Amino acid sequence: DPIESLESKFAPAADRMVNFGDNQNQKEQVLAAVEEAQDLIRSSNELGIEDREEALGHLSAWKTLVEKSKSFAVGAFKFMVWDRIKKVIQRGIEDTYRYLLAGLLITLGTIIVGLI
Repeated sequence: DPIESLESKFAPAADRMVNFGDNQNQKEQVLAAVEEAQDLIRSSNELGIEDREEALGHLSAWKTLVEKSKSFAVGAFKFMVWDRIKKVIQRGIEDTYRYLLAGLLITLGTIIVGLI
């Protein structure tokens, strides 16, 4: 399972700061993936309002952190993005959105692990 494989790589680095440095492309990819995840979650008709609002709030906060700084904590990514998208996937979002969100989660995780 690629999600579990990537998730296991976060634990040793959860207390680290990660720097995008001069690589604007990776930062733009992360922001685009977060925006796409937000759109998918907003579009869901099956996801509960509370789960939707919680996930959107966390994604929005993390997106703001990334936009405004060159560094962020891997632990913040895991808590604010990774865990929230996994929860949405597990809570019964539509199958089409589930597969798209899983793909986005893998993309985000791969970029973050690559920065560690």
